[in-house]
Amino acid sequence: GNGYGGGEAQNNLFIGGLPMDITEDVLTGIFGQYGQVKQCKVLPDNGKGDRAALVRFADANMANWLVQNMNGNIPQGMSSPVVVMFSKSQTGKGGGGYGGGGYAGGYGPQGGGGHGGGNH
Repeated sequence: GNGYGGGEAQNNLFIGGLPMDITEDVLTGIFGQYGQVKQCKVLPDNGKGDRAALVRFADANMANWLVQNMNGNIPQGMSSPVVVMFSKSQTGKGGGGYGGGGYAGGYGPQGGGGHGGGNH
């Protein structure tokens, strides 16, 4: 790859859509199946009815694999799909990956009403 500014690869993930009763132990157990978890923090309840967490992996390749393959899927040991993306706080670059296409498309017509102003 072409490195990210500070030379630190992306290994810190934001995981959303978690059950309300999730704990750091359970999370570490679930994501530890995929790669070594260095750090894990369940975020405060946001009132949306689900929880989110930050999970930092020892291996950035593993983190990248999870973003590619686990987003929108159900990890082993859980019963509902999760949102997996790189944590925003980590980098100024590559922020374009947010909600990568998964969310935008699919909500009805994209108001394709021409450009008007055809009378020059």
